[in-house]
Amino acid sequence: MNMSAKDRLPHEKGFHISWDQIHRDSRALAWRLDGQGPDDGAWRAVVAITRGGMAPAMIVSRELDIRTVDTVRPDERFCGGRSPVIFSANMNCSTEEARMNEALYVGLDVHKDTIAVAVAEDGRSGELRFHGTIVNSADAVLRLTKTLTRNGHIPSFCYEAGPCGYGLHRHLTKLGLECAVIAPSMIPRKTGDRVKTDRRDAEMLARLWRAGELTSIWTPDEEQEAMRDLIRTRKQAVDAVRAAKQQLLSFLLRHGLKYQTGKYWTKRHRRWLAELRRFPYPHQQLAFEELKRAIDQAEVRVATLDQVIEEAIPGWHFAPVVDALRALRGVNTTIAATVVAEIGDITRFENPRQLMAWLGLVPSEHSSGNTTRRGRLTKTGNALARTMLVEAGWSYRHPPKEGHPYLKRSAHLPQEIKDIGWKAQIRLYKRYRHLSNAGKPQPRVLAAIARELAGFIWDIARKTPLVT
Repeated sequence: MNMSAKDRLPHEKGFHISWDQIHRDSRALAWRLDGQGPDDGAWRAVVAITRGGMAPAMIVSRELDIRTVDTVRPDERFCGGRSPVIFSANMNCSTEEARMNEALYVGLDVHKDTIAVAVAEDGRSGELRFHGTIVNSADAVLRLTKTLTRNGHIPSFCYEAGPCGYGLHRHLTKLGLECAVIAPSMIPRKTGDRVKTDRRDAEMLARLWRAGELTSIWTPDEEQEAMRDLIRTRKQAVDAVRAAKQQLLSFLLRHGLKYQTGKYWTKRHRRWLAELRRFPYPHQQLAFEELKRAIDQAEVRVATLDQVIEEAIPGWHFAPVVDALRALRGVNTTIAATVVAEIGDITRFENPRQLMAWLGLVPSEHSSGNTTRRGRLTKTGNALARTMLVEAGWSYRHPPKEGHPYLKRSAHLPQEIKDIGWKAQIRLYKRYRHLSNAGKPQPRVLAAIARELAGFIWDIARKTPLVT
């Protein structure tokens, strides 16, 4: 007898569900069950109902490191009088059900219009194959994930950090799949390999991702990336001001006009520029006026962006860290916001030495046997954050002092944070004087100060709670 949907029991009502939803729900279930098992928090086996329960059981078993999966068919109440049948599938066997849970390591060579895809199967002897090239769009990526998860496989994606940003990473993560963004400078490369194609790059990523030889970067969320874009736009505006000033000075030098009564870009120098009328041709004077206007416009841009940064910080997740870092001498709002925007979560570094290395403020080394050779700074980290720390390091050439501006901006901070700021003043001033008196070059002294300043930044960030 045919029954309508209204007369069916709850278990008899079916609905469509995607593989992406199965992976998301199964992983969420595994996370909730983790540590809740009867055997000191561990689980020994998984029992699944056939006709749909095998794939989620395999995903849960993989997440919880369970090696045995038991499968039971529905009893006679749901199967028209058939008796229940139970069988066991060990994860170490070579059955089709066990192979459903195999991981696939997917390397993506991402470009503006296309994505080259390579797949490496799990295991040292697993097959490495080129899947093909797809269009760089959300729909094409979704179809790719459905293809790779069709047989119950669990794909793990990776691609190099590049100009295409983190959109692909966020898209795959929302689908419940693992995706890592790889640091290009940390990818092992063969010096004798002189052939480079999209296919080779994708296969290399898949192979190294399976071998665990790739280093993933910390990926910012959309809020963090928005603040980072604002900070970098300000940096570009500052560079534009510097370039415009240099163009104007070069123009004057080319025509033999020199300012000899003081430093450049003071009020007196700007007044001299405003009154300058020594060009024989009108269009030459016009060119000079346009160069001056370019400076004024660039400086207005910088002032506007500074104001926007001040307004955006209070609503930012890392606003407490930015505020606390201002307890350090030489670290104003702009420097603190730049450092936090570029580094992100500073507490992800287990010790300050890791942060110093990430910033590229540690010396390079080429040692062998009993010979130790240390060279220049690695400069392998974030250049903008490193520049900000070096700029802040200039302040420690002065004796320790708590002036009125410093006391005003740090009055509301906890005493523990203010003590760290004062300790930094005493130590870094002493360090600066010691290195300078020893005859060290000024850039090397500032690099040493910036390196130790990074340690105080790590300590403050670690002791500053974030707003949840």
